[in-house]
This record gives sequence, structure tokens and C-alpha cells, in this order.
Amino acid sequence: MDICFSGHVHDYERTFPLSGESVVPWEEGGVIYVTCAGGGGTLENFDPANTFFGHRKAQRHHLVYVGIHGGILEFQAIDEDGRLFDVMTLDKRSGRALVPLNE
Repeated sequence: MDICFSGHVHDYERTFPLSGESVVPWEEGGVIYVTCAGGGGTLENFDPANTFFGHRKAQRHHLVYVGIHGGILEFQAIDEDGRLFDVMTLDKRSGRALVPLNE
């Protein structure tokens, strides 16, 4: 598995790639976890202490766009005002992230 999407918690979070309890490069089998549940309802607050695996967080209503074209996954998170606030591209053919996941 390369990426896992979930909802329920009303916020946006994307982790660094994980394997077990360690951050590892996506190219080496790390799985990226994305919580994208900002489509409605009251937004929730984050825990004041960031986790070692937390990468991107946003407390705003949003949607995500995911497109897969010829082995390339394009991902965009867009807020309710139309602003792009997170992006990543994964190339399954070459096995590398085209946009660094640790920027």
C-alpha cells in the first residue's frame, strides 16, 4: 500500500511516510496517511503536541483531488476559498516521489 485515506476527524492531516512505527522514505515502502474530512461540520482542534510522524496539518474546510495517470498519482488539497495548501506527486513507475514529501 502506498497511501491511505481516512475521514471522521474534521481537519486535514498528512503524515510522513511510515513503516511500522518509523518514518521511512516512500520509495522504501513507507505508507502516507491522509485524514481529509473537512467537507462540513465543525472543525476540530489539533493536539498541542505534534507527533513524530505528523507532516502537514490544516484546520480548514477543504476538498482533495486525486488523479492517477499512467502510474503517476497527483494529489492536491484545496481549501474552501480555492487555495491550494498541499500537493504531492508519486511516480509508481520509477518508484520515487516527484515532489519531496519532507519539504
